[in-house]
Parts: sequence; structure tokens; C-alpha cells
Amino acid sequence: MPGPRPSPSEGGAVGADDLDLRAETVRDYLVSLRGGAPFLSGEDDRLLLSWLEAGLPVARILAAVDAVAERRRRQKSRRRLTLAACKKAVESGGTGSSGPAPPAREGPAVGGEGEVSGPGAPLGALAQEIEASVLPPALEEARRALVEELRHVARTGAHPDELGRAATAAVARFHAAAWAAAAEEHAALHAQAEARLAALRTLVTGAEWQDLVEEAARDLLRQRIPAVSARAVWDRLAP
Repeated sequence: MPGPRPSPSEGGAVGADDLDLRAETVRDYLVSLRGGAPFLSGEDDRLLLSWLEAGLPVARILAAVDAVAERRRRQKSRRRLTLAACKKAVESGGTGSSGPAPPAREGPAVGGEGEVSGPGAPLGALAQEIEASVLPPALEEARRALVEELRHVARTGAHPDELGRAATAAVARFHAAAWAAAAEEHAALHAQAEARLAALRTLVTGAEWQDLVEEAARDLLRQRIPAVSARAVWDRLAP
């Protein structure tokens, strides 16, 4: 793993409050991807703490989680998505991006409420992309909230690590809102997920099966909104 990096909020060792906030962002994002209880296993909790204490940016951790989730979709994994399953991707920085991160823009990025410049300019540009993307009508309210939040975060001029944490927290809230907005489709999404995972049905227990189906159903919904992800945030803010 890389050596410690300065905390954006403290300029040195990560403070306890900042550490808790960052851990909560990672937990919330993982839950938005897989469903289930809003807490981590003991192994995942210890692993996350080690990453945060080493100074790994939250956006980098979650971009790697996105990459692993995408790989699991192709492989039809028989195990639930965990941070332990993402260990190699997180620690190697392997986010599976399709190309180099877009460079930070030195000039202003025009947003709906004005211009965004400085370190937050890439997030202003991401907000524009999300605003212009085609989403299901049921997600318009969640989209507006996300775009407004990204623009607000972009204008704070914070350290890129803190910009990434705040932006990925907003993305997690969007995905939670998207799943709630799709309530009438949950049964159909679960049925599609069961069909996709049919080859695993006899290989896992009842509880494990339900966890995998829930995770796959949420993934099916996320595939409709690929522009909204932690990986999109990290691609724009990565040094």
C-alpha cells in the first residue's frame, strides 16, 4: 500500500471525526450497491480503517468497489460484494477505468448557477454531464438534487480528497433515492436478477441466494445510469 497522505481537513494525521465521516461514506455507498444491513463485517471494518488511516482517498476506494462490482457482473460471482473482495483493486489503484482520467480544467466550468473554477472544476463538469444525460423520468428529482449538490461541493474549493468524499457521498444518496423511486419495479428487477444468476441457484444457501439476488437487482438498475458513480468522480479528481 502507498504511504500515508495528508488529511485534507487536518493537513496531517486523520482526525477521529474525519475518519468516522469517511468510513460512513464508504459504508453508505457499499449498501447502496448491494443492499442489506448498513454496517460492515469485522473483517471489512478493519480493512477500511487500515485504508483510511493510510490516507487512501474515499473516492479511490469506492472507484475500486465500482470496478469490482462491474467485474462481478460479468463473472456472476457466488459471493456477496465485500470490501475484502475489493482489497487488491483498492490497494493497487486498479479502478478499471477505460482510459486516463480527464485532466482538471484550469478554466471555469459553466454550471447551471454560474461558473466553477479551481480544484472543483472537474466536478462542475461532471454535474453538467449528469444534467444532460438521459434518465428515467422517476429519477428527475434525485438527479436535480445530485446536480445541485455536486455544484455546491465543486464551489467549496476544498482539497481534492475532500471533494471526492463529498461527491461520492452525494452519489450514494442518489443511488439510494433511485432504488426507492423504482419501488414498483423491485419485483421485476428481482425476477431478472434470479434469471441472470440461475446457474448459481443450487450452489448457495437461502440467505446467500437472497443477498446475491438483491445485489444483482440493484446492479440492473444502476446499469441504466452509468454516468453516476464513484468511478466517474475519481476519474476526474485523481492526481
